[in-house]
Amino acid sequence: MRSLRLWLRSTFLSERLVNLFWQRTPRHPLLVVRFMLPPPLRRRAAWLNSMLVSVGGTAAIIISFIWVPLLTFLLLLLAGSVLFGGTVCGLAAAVAVTRNIRQEQHSPAREALTHIMPPGRLGIAWLLAVRALRLKANRSGFRLISVGIQLAQWVMVGFGGIMVFLIFIVPSLSLGPTYAYSTGDLIGNALYQISLFALLVMWIVLDHRQGIIIGMVCGLWGSTVGSRTPESVLYASGLFAALNIGCALVALTLMGLTSEIIESITSADNFMLFPISVAIGIAAALALREIALRWLWAQVCGRMGADGTEIVMV
Repeated sequence: MRSLRLWLRSTFLSERLVNLFWQRTPRHPLLVVRFMLPPPLRRRAAWLNSMLVSVGGTAAIIISFIWVPLLTFLLLLLAGSVLFGGTVCGLAAAVAVTRNIRQEQHSPAREALTHIMPPGRLGIAWLLAVRALRLKANRSGFRLISVGIQLAQWVMVGFGGIMVFLIFIVPSLSLGPTYAYSTGDLIGNALYQISLFALLVMWIVLDHRQGIIIGMVCGLWGSTVGSRTPESVLYASGLFAALNIGCALVALTLMGLTSEIIESITSADNFMLFPISVAIGIAAALALREIALRWLWAQVCGRMGADGTEIVMV
């Protein structure tokens, strides 16, 4: 097991960054001391309160007439967020990292001080990213999104596992392979469902590990572009969305092509080829995102004048 971990870390940049990000909390003053002054308290104007009430009341009336389609859309959106939870968390991580680093750059003197620290500009940016995403005292949107999505994911996995066991495993053990019906025997169908369930669990785990790291690196890149914090956040989130959408489209194309090729060669049933197609799509998506992460990491190192080893020093 140890040799496998070493091979993964030496081969995949995402695994190296995941290990450095999650293995320990760096002991550095930046993680416990905030150099920023707290923002001044702002009172909301009375006219703005009236506008919010008016807009909210109008929206509630409109929603009351179209609540069924809207509820369906929200349920589909929730299901997609759970299925691609790691990607959603990665987008939240990109926004949180960019905003945290840019806030520390508001003072030129403080920014110059962080640049002359031993870890260098990349090491300090990495520390700020760790502070934005991992500190328990931080009640950011990323932590709320991450905890909520992980809870929903494992509830879905647990419920799905129980249903697969009760509907497919128990009958196959009790009735045996002699039981058959029009779409195939029960054991074959059970293997089909188990394989899909295993692929779902594998995707949830790997997407969560890889998605957050890609979002974090997008946040590091976003902190180096743009003149203002909102502009930098927009660049980081846009880059993250573009990379993931592009990788997803290419992976779906490869999945369809390989499925057609396998079907033409083996003349197998589409019903049995579907888990193979899903596995190919997952592998293609993860591989493409690994390639995108390597390119993005090179861009970050180039912009910050680093070679990538500075994050080990923290």
